[in-house]
Amino acid sequence: MKPTDSTKPASPTNPTTSANPTTSGKPSKPGNPDRPSKPAKPTAWPKVTLSALLVRCVVAVAGAAALAVALPAPFTERLAWPVIVVVVSVCSAVRPRSAAVGATLAIAFTLWVAGGMIYGETPTAATALLLGCLLYVHHSAAALGAQVPVAADVPARLLGGWALRVALVVGLSALLGLAVQLGPPLLAGVPLAVVLPVGALGAVGVAAVIRHLLRS
Repeated sequence: MKPTDSTKPASPTNPTTSANPTTSGKPSKPGNPDRPSKPAKPTAWPKVTLSALLVRCVVAVAGAAALAVALPAPFTERLAWPVIVVVVSVCSAVRPRSAAVGATLAIAFTLWVAGGMIYGETPTAATALLLGCLLYVHHSAAALGAQVPVAADVPARLLGGWALRVALVVGLSALLGLAVQLGPPLLAGVPLAVVLPVGALGAVGVAAVIRHLLRS
């Protein structure tokens, strides 16, 4: 009679299964390093609405026109300055929140002063009025563009109200400049005691109207 062995040797464990128990005994397939990855999808161009583009065009045109008016005559003979005028005005239109808007005002003022003090140009009241109106339109349009993304559709009521305020401010400025030009010859026989109070009241009234228009 053969002796029975109640203990059986344990079966050897599968090294693959014990090393990776989550694969149910099947080894994981390594990725192919030579396989090219899928190309990334190109990003779509941001949507640009017509109204937002119109506001930015006003910023660019007004800024370029202001710099062109302030540019001294000797500077126009150099190609670098017209290029700078275009680049600065376009940058202020593309990024109305950036420092390009302030740089446009600073460059225009510096060129205007340099033309009179360094290059001997005679500034006129009409040119000064034109430069001031262009800078105001540039700054006002940039302030509107900074609040309106390029993908936003500006309501016609908002755009029309802004254009009306700008037109009124520019019109009042033109009338004030005309009064400064024509006033002294017409008031030659009027006593100074009458001219000064009337002129002061007129200046205060114009300033109050412009302030009201800017706040409305």
